[in-house]
Amino acid sequence: MIRFGVFELDPETGELRKSGVLLRLQPQPAKVLVLLASRPGEVVTREEIREHVWGSETFIEFDQGLNHCIKEIRAALGDQPDAARFIQTLPRRGYRFIAPVETDTPPPAVPQHPRLRIAVVVLAVFAAIGIGAAAALFLRAPPPAIASLAVLPFQNFSGDPDQQYFSDGMTDALITDLSRIHSLRVISRTSVMRYRDTEEPLPAIARELGVDAVLEGSVVRDGNRVRVTAQLVEAATDRHLWAESYEREMDSILALQNEIVRNVTREVRVRLEPREEARLASARPINPATYEAYLRGMFHLNKATAADSAKGLEYLKQAVALDPGNAMAHAGLALGYIQVAHSAEAWTDSLPRAKEAASTAIQLDPNLAEASASLGFVAGYWEWDWDEAFRHIERAIELSPSMPIAYYHRSWFNALFGRMPEAIADHERGRQLDPFNPLQTGWLAELYRWEGRYAEATAGAEGSIEIAPGFPVGYFVLGLIRQEQGRYDDALTFFRKAAEVSPAWRWVQGLAYGEAGRQVEARKLLAELNGQPVDSWTAFWRMAIHAALGEMDEAFRWLRYEPHHAWLPWVRVLPWPGLTALRQDPRFPAELRRMNLPPLED
Repeated sequence: MIRFGVFELDPETGELRKSGVLLRLQPQPAKVLVLLASRPGEVVTREEIREHVWGSETFIEFDQGLNHCIKEIRAALGDQPDAARFIQTLPRRGYRFIAPVETDTPPPAVPQHPRLRIAVVVLAVFAAIGIGAAAALFLRAPPPAIASLAVLPFQNFSGDPDQQYFSDGMTDALITDLSRIHSLRVISRTSVMRYRDTEEPLPAIARELGVDAVLEGSVVRDGNRVRVTAQLVEAATDRHLWAESYEREMDSILALQNEIVRNVTREVRVRLEPREEARLASARPINPATYEAYLRGMFHLNKATAADSAKGLEYLKQAVALDPGNAMAHAGLALGYIQVAHSAEAWTDSLPRAKEAASTAIQLDPNLAEASASLGFVAGYWEWDWDEAFRHIERAIELSPSMPIAYYHRSWFNALFGRMPEAIADHERGRQLDPFNPLQTGWLAELYRWEGRYAEATAGAEGSIEIAPGFPVGYFVLGLIRQEQGRYDDALTFFRKAAEVSPAWRWVQGLAYGEAGRQVEARKLLAELNGQPVDSWTAFWRMAIHAALGEMDEAFRWLRYEPHHAWLPWVRVLPWPGLTALRQDPRFPAELRRMNLPPLED
């Protein structure tokens, strides 16, 4: 007999009783329920159900029949799909019985002479199939090691679309916590969120992301209580490795996240460092209102629009106000200030606040990688304090070796100092952690171009466009490749496409006009540019186009414009038309000193 709650299920007859009262359940739904309840906590795939209940040759009415069975079972149990207590639906996979189960299965009989029986069996096996084959039965190969993992978006089963921020926040938190494990490579949020509503099979998703295992699950928020179900699946075999359901009060949510991470690391058999173990063992209670404001803030920041970034920043300010001692809230606020600074003009106000928030976070928690990354961003792109920039970014990587944005920034810092092998290695690592981020693939393509690796540059730029056709960098890099080949019309075609998807990029056409000697078109574009309000972005392109035209006095005037654009120091190394001549000008060493950069090597 299988017992769960007030129900009893006879696995032999399929009879279901509630508090002793027999319930009406048709044979097929009864078979499905017996199969699910006899494997509590396990994922039972739709294919397994089909073979067990309908037979392996049945295909035509299977989907409709199974959906009907699940509906009948839920009706009998009083279960709801959006707040499941017994049968959990797992899109792309099947179903799982999530209620605690008790069974009356008797223990197996012990043989009278166990050693003799084992000896006879062993001798028979050796005689029948040979020593080598028999030994293979006993010396099974260990299960494949899992060194890489993707956390797919946890599903919102709360029945309230407004709770999406909460399930996304759970996904983000698990990615962040797992990313701190040094012996595990974890795919970033940007690349996994594209799978939120997909029906693609898990093995296919794992292949696309290049991982050994996938963690997925669901979240139900009910007032101040949270129910989370998580399962770990081996990618190559689609084999279920572990599953568990948790129910906690909101103030214990951080401890719940740590528990899930500990269970995952145990199942994938990775070795935790003492610092990692200590962090997972400690999680102070959190004010639910603080966590709510934090999650809503990060949810809006991740949408990455100007309006959402501003909204997210306000939520993060609320989180800090509610709990000034919460390091995570201060780190989120620092990121918010960086994100709302869409121009250097906004940086003058936002980045000092970002630095203050990140510094406070570090004081509260010296091991918070996100805060170190924010300090590295401010030190490098704004303060031109390169030693501090490297120190903070390398600290972020030390604390969270699966943080792709940290590798992205260190890549550009290395490129600035001419360390191209290190720059490309960092960017490749960032792309491996975030394979579907066009920022990673597009700019890695540009670094390949710098090194003359044109086939890889072309493939990377085209890959960036395939991932995000509305992102301009891929078109820009393809244009630069054509320009370097002297194919200026082709280059302009790609530059215009970049401008089409992002109008702020229309000034890049001036690079091709200037190098091709098409002065009339270059000056027409420059006149249009001069009609724009002066800001750090337009000043940068005024500098670049004047340099491409050989007009160095004007180029240096705009090179000195403040507040500077983030790209400005990279004039030291950018292989763009006109910038080589700019670097050869006797005034350039003074500009390098102003930016705290070493002189160019001869």
